[in-house]
Amino acid sequence: GEKFSLALDSQGSLWCIGCNQEGQLGLGNASSCYTITRNPYLKDILMISAGFEHSLVLDSSGRVYAFGSNEFGQ
Repeated sequence: GEKFSLALDSQGSLWCIGCNQEGQLGLGNASSCYTITRNPYLKDILMISAGFEHSLVLDSSGRVYAFGSNEFGQ
């Protein structure tokens, strides 16, 4: 993403680091993370996508989560 990164481990956990001014890390706040942090809210993740100031996550139940900026409908 723009100024942030997402990673997915083999157990389906989402990890994040970087700028979070739009909530794009999905941590429920807008505080940036300067150390890699596991997202405690999301489990059994299959796919991730990091956009400019938003993120998309697909879990094993087929649910899609979107978080971050929605300035242009993303």
